[in-house]
Amino acid sequence: MKFLLYLSLLSLFVASCTRAGEGGSAILTVNVFVDTTGNLCTDCEVYIYYGDSSYQSTNKYSYDDEGITNIYGQYSFSRLRRGEYSIYAWGIDPLFGDTVSGRIGESIEDSETERHLTINAKKIE
Repeated sequence: MKFLLYLSLLSLFVASCTRAGEGGSAILTVNVFVDTTGNLCTDCEVYIYYGDSSYQSTNKYSYDDEGITNIYGQYSFSRLRRGEYSIYAWGIDPLFGDTVSGRIGESIEDSETERHLTINAKKIE
């Protein structure tokens, strides 16, 4: 009887310890703007890191997934589970040709949600 109780508790613990990442139904939609001009950053590269909303790397190969913004400066990461996420955007200012980047952290508490985030990308000096 104790064995069944321990097994039930262990199953409950394992089921509640899901990690951030794909496999849920949440959506993070990112809008990228150029900070100095307010223009949309079209064709910007957008990266997401699972499990840490304060992740600060500029190495695009260290991120878990990526996408390219559309003509509206927007990209959506879908099928996300609850957890912490860090989003990094990098691109070229379409007006002045400057290289710009920015980041934002987000926490998803409800796996049935859609969030809209804005990144104001600044010129890289």
